Amino acid sequence: MATCSSSALATAPDLSITSSDVYIQHGSTNISHDVFGKVDSIHAVVRNLGDSNASVFGVDIGIRNGIRSYNYTLYRGTRSNLSADQPENAVEITLPWVINITSPGVYEIWVLLDRTYEIDESNESNNWAVQEFTLDPLQVDVAITTDKVEYHAGDMIVISATVTYSGTLEPVKHLPGVRFVLIDAATGTVVPESDSAATMTDETGAIVILLRIPNTVASAAYTVGALVLDVPRDSHQQIMVNANHSYALPALWDVALAGTIAAIVVIVVLLLYKKQEGPSIPP
Repeated sequence: MATCSSSALATAPDLSITSSDVYIQHGSTNISHDVFGKVDSIHAVVRNLGDSNASVFGVDIGIRNGIRSYNYTLYRGTRSNLSADQPENAVEITLPWVINITSPGVYEIWVLLDRTYEIDESNESNNWAVQEFTLDPLQVDVAITTDKVEYHAGDMIVISATVTYSGTLEPVKHLPGVRFVLIDAATGTVVPESDSAATMTDETGAIVILLRIPNTVASAAYTVGALVLDVPRDSHQQIMVNANHSYALPALWDVALAGTIAAIVVIVVLLLYKKQEGPSIPP
């Protein structure tokens, strides 16, 4: 007796991502490291290895550091109708990425598929992948000019600065935490209490900010330096400071003004007293 048995194999999609499917480019060049402010792109090739189409599913892309103290989602989106048939069973997702992380070190670009398990897959273990990426220390040049070259203690300096990547004319855009200080030209040490407020470069890498010279500084030559991510950058922009601060002259004017007001008050009082006596009567 001939017997016949058949079993119908259930069909299911199988979304897949591996580390080799994730890569970063600068322009059209694959890269494994870059630095703050650069404009790159993250690429992720998502595949369907199953034997039925995948309907709508989520795709998340993010970055985290090696010690997991930093984890940020860069992209959260959806894709739909990924075929099970070649060559339509793969789709490449491209994400423009402006690097806004200032701390150097080893990071991981991660990709997570179908975060909410909307797709009933034959294999759920291949929906996660990471690719290592290194952020290099930021190396910059800072060009500084001041509104004058000679000041008095207590004066305000108007600083104009431009931050560029070291050895280039390319501006470092939107760089936070830039501060300015006075540096003693003779000793190379930072003058206490000479910090400016922290600020950020603009689209051209430029900054305009005020720095007050402490009243306690000695008459000497100083340079104006920048603190970029807390690393000192001496611009060699030299100024001269006179310890006889600029508030001395206004103080003398205040004394003179007070004396003038007192004299006017005396004259007014005398005139009022004379008016109260009334007109004189001729004999």
